Amino acid sequence: MIRLIITLVLALYLTVTAAGPADGNGKKMVFNILDLGIPVDCNFDGAPDLSLDIVGWIQGKAFDGDGNRNLELTVFHLDGIYTNATGEMWTWRDRGPDRLYFIDDEAGPQLVIAISGRAGLNIIGRIVVNLITGETIFEAGRHPFGGELFEFTPDDAACEILS
Repeated sequence: MIRLIITLVLALYLTVTAAGPADGNGKKMVFNILDLGIPVDCNFDGAPDLSLDIVGWIQGKAFDGDGNRNLELTVFHLDGIYTNATGEMWTWRDRGPDRLYFIDDEAGPQLVIAISGRAGLNIIGRIVVNLITGETIFEAGRHPFGGELFEFTPDDAACEILS
């Protein structure tokens, strides 16, 4: 769900373009992210300690048609490049597809998102979340830095590495 929110926020800053990956003869939307700069405050003193530049692209394909349970497939190819005051850099890579679709259960049709690749910021694998109830339906993968799902952000890792 966090990735979906991030995608929506990033989409506000972007324009639809034909550059980047193929647009599927106009059947896919491609959003290029060209150096979206964000300040990062590691010690919460109000002054930025790092600069985060996000570059890459997001490609989305919406599915329509009667009876189609798939709503959207979104593919991410993003690099978060963190830089400190001395010019040292560290890159956080986000790659993988997200799939938005419906499933049936005893409560009726449920909207779910399946995130694959680097999911939930701290798992490399797959997670499926029911967007109606907020329940995690499925989780598989490994936590490259340890900890629980959503326990830290890439900003936390960058602050530790570059400070």
